[in-house]
Amino acid sequence: MTAQTARQKLGEVITFELARQDRTDRRIADRIACSAEDVGRFKAGTLVPSATTWRRLCQLIAKSLFSYQKLYSEARAEQESEREIAVRGLMTHRNGAPPSATISTNIGDKIKAAKPPATPVVTPQPAIIPPPHSATADLGVAPSGRAADGRMLQPARPDGSMSRSARQLRTDFVRDMLKQRPDARTSGADSIIAAVRRTFGVGIDPRHVEEIRTEVARERLEAEVRAKIAAEATATPVAIPVTPPPASSPMPAVEPRPDSADHEREIGDLVEMLVSSVPTLRTLHVEVDDNGEASFTFEIRRAIWTGGGRVRR
Repeated sequence: MTAQTARQKLGEVITFELARQDRTDRRIADRIACSAEDVGRFKAGTLVPSATTWRRLCQLIAKSLFSYQKLYSEARAEQESEREIAVRGLMTHRNGAPPSATISTNIGDKIKAAKPPATPVVTPQPAIIPPPHSATADLGVAPSGRAADGRMLQPARPDGSMSRSARQLRTDFVRDMLKQRPDARTSGADSIIAAVRRTFGVGIDPRHVEEIRTEVARERLEAEVRAKIAAEATATPVAIPVTPPPASSPMPAVEPRPDSADHEREIGDLVEMLVSSVPTLRTLHVEVDDNGEASFTFEIRRAIWTGGGRVRR
């Protein structure tokens, strides 16, 4: 009995695992962006999937195939070795084949002496030619971009796109975009997710975008409140003229108190600024003590954060 090759063993494994999925070869081919004929050759053990196709088989069709990675590597090496031997044999046959036999007759020797030697005739031998491979298959999409049932095929994620550094780059990109365009939409045309996909080749979770939007809004609000308080602290005090009482009046001069209406208006302006600056503001609480000092706390949707400040009369 002839021993099975690594490709045949891998074909049996693929046949067994795909049979458990209860899917046709066409549906599997659409899922992994190849042809149904290639799926049949994978099962028969006559063709070993490329590295990209094997990864899609393991991730999208049968995750149990991950345990046969060693067998896949042996089958892939076996296929590459056979291709290399076939190519070398074809090149050797073309360059160093013996000339065809010559036929000599009574007059033939004289004719051969008068003519230049004939070009040797080489009969090509059949060789194993690597199967055609679509360049778009390695990019994760079918040549048409659509499956047989009309579904759009999603491209495979770029290598390293889920690493910590790659996710941080996408987060920083979204943060900078929201600082420049606070009203940018999360999804849809000309949105944050579309810009991330165009730049990095992979999208981002909409919930993560909303969390970043809340953090950017909180930072903007903090900066505006600090600037407001700093401007009030450095404002030049306005001298209020005091009219001295008449000389005959025994009443001492009393310095007038600031108008409380101006203080209430100032607090109202600050509250209006907070409400207009933070579209995700959930609650806002303002307290004014007996000394005329106002303190406030607020809460933002999705990310609870409280802040405060003091406004002195």
